[in-house]
Amino acid sequence: SMVFASQIESYIESIEESEMRQIFRLRYLEGKTWKQIAFAMTGAGDGSTQYKQHKEYLRQRRREAKKTALRRPFFAYYRCR
Repeated sequence: SMVFASQIESYIESIEESEMRQIFRLRYLEGKTWKQIAFAMTGAGDGSTQYKQHKEYLRQRRREAKKTALRRPFFAYYRCR
C-alpha cells in the first residue's frame, strides 16, 4: 500500500549513514538482489558484504530499541483509564 511505502521511505531517509541508506533504498524501494546491489555500489561482488552490513545494521537497531524499551518506567506499559 502507499502508506506502507511511505513509511519505508521515511525509515530509509532516517538512516544517517549514506552507504547504508543506499543499500536499503536499492533493496526495498528498487527490489534489487544482493548481487545487483553490490554491482550498483562497487561495480563488482556477490552482495555478501552488503548483506552482512544490512544484517548488522538491523541487529544494532533492534538492540537499541530493546534498551530503550527497558529504560521505560514500569507504569509506561499500562494505559491509564
